[in-house]
Amino acid sequence: MGLARAFWIGWRLRCPACSDGSLEAGGQLHPACPRCGWQLTKPGEGDWLVTWLVAYTVGCVALLLSLLVLYLFTGLGIGTQLIISSVLGVVATAVTFRRARGAAVGILYFLRRHWEE
Repeated sequence: MGLARAFWIGWRLRCPACSDGSLEAGGQLHPACPRCGWQLTKPGEGDWLVTWLVAYTVGCVALLLSLLVLYLFTGLGIGTQLIISSVLGVVATAVTFRRARGAAVGILYFLRRHWEE
């Protein structure tokens, strides 16, 4: 399994090991996949950091794309464009945070499978 596929499976909030088990219930991440038993996170693995990096990247992409669209298709001033784009970036980060956590689990699964200690 490649990194992009592991990322996508995690983004869909599915276990990257079996592609079927749910990663969470009631907004809380399971300690292990309910279907295959794969341990989703390991202590000290840095899953919170990977989650924030994925969420931050999603927010930055939303900010940059919205800034580009506003620049090309509106006559708004640059200050207004920056404010609107910044708000959209923050909203995109907040809205996709759960999925970013799932994508982080997928990334960490890929790394564990290919660079096992």
